[in-house]
Amino acid sequence: MKTDYRRFDDLEDSRAYIRNLADSFENPERMALFLKECDIALAALVDCMLKESKYQSLQLSYYKKGIYAEDKSAAEISDAWNEYLKASTAFQQSRIKLKSTVSEADVQC
Repeated sequence: MKTDYRRFDDLEDSRAYIRNLADSFENPERMALFLKECDIALAALVDCMLKESKYQSLQLSYYKKGIYAEDKSAAEISDAWNEYLKASTAFQQSRIKLKSTVSEADVQC
């Protein structure tokens, strides 16, 4: 029985899925670009999630303390929001690049 590589709850299956996609590129340079863009998109996603988590944590913390209206608190939350927006934009840009490269792969869905 063939492994379903679209199950991403296992590291080996996840890596095999990416490896199979990479192997579908006939041009080695495109394959290398695909793998590079996968790494960049993953890093951007993790960064975005960390920034989002920090923003949400600050919001919850200040809400529970009832000090959201203080200037320092509002500024800190605003800074965290801006960092999250930057990270989100970076992730979306990396996602678009990866999507473009993936569309060139010879893969049957």
